[in-house]
Amino acid sequence: MDTSHPLLFDRPDDHVPGMVLLEAARQAAAAVTPGDGTPYPLSMENTFDRYVEFDTPCWIEATPVTDGVRVVGHQDGEQVFSSLVRMDGPAARRP
Repeated sequence: MDTSHPLLFDRPDDHVPGMVLLEAARQAAAAVTPGDGTPYPLSMENTFDRYVEFDTPCWIEATPVTDGVRVVGHQDGEQVFSSLVRMDGPAARRP
């Protein structure tokens, strides 16, 4: 993570910003959306359960569901955020 990024990080000793987690969710959802080309998110519903710290990995899991892709982040065995990402692609049009 580039903590020197001037738009995402106010100071290098802060927590991982929500915008970084949203980008992780977008990339994970795109990775599991089948089809040719690059799928784009149409909408996201997000919950943030606790801060994500820099000192241990935050594991991202993406699972296609009926209405999009469910993305969940875990750190130290606890859920830290979740997103329902609705994609413009085959996953968005699945029956």
